[in-house]
Amino acid sequence: MLACGYLLYGVCCFLLVVCCMVDVKCLCIPIWACYSIAVCGSIAYVLLYSFDTYWYGIVYGAACVCVLLVTRFALQLLYAVRHNSSLRVVQQSYIPFGTGDIRLIFALSASSGMFVFVGLCAMCCIGVLFACACIVKAHIKKQDMRNVFPFAPCISVWLPCVLLAMHAFP
Repeated sequence: MLACGYLLYGVCCFLLVVCCMVDVKCLCIPIWACYSIAVCGSIAYVLLYSFDTYWYGIVYGAACVCVLLVTRFALQLLYAVRHNSSLRVVQQSYIPFGTGDIRLIFALSASSGMFVFVGLCAMCCIGVLFACACIVKAHIKKQDMRNVFPFAPCISVWLPCVLLAMHAFP
């Protein structure tokens, strides 16, 4: 039972590597990978821990998805007002985080159970450091800011930190 759980978490880690490579290359995260991480990670968590604490991750993930979608829409609205364009045009323009990032955060939340806040803290810390480094890099090289922010590597820090916390608090 334990071996099967760890094997499924290994599959999730492999899929996170795939997500990172695709996001760095083309700034998108595959839908199938997010769904696979959610399913494999959820089964792994239930096998290693319990179904009772699994719901913490689902509830947090749903709340996080709602907050991120509202934030994304607010940014699109702000962009539309600022540039005097329609919302339809703005929906196709660049917004700092995409729906793939949101799906990946939900998948990792579902895979984390009661350790969801460990993953959140790790992702936020690495995300802030990465964003600052990208801003500095874009400023130094005079690059367009839209081309330097693949966030899947920052989000992917979530699962290894959760796995470390699982071993620290069995």
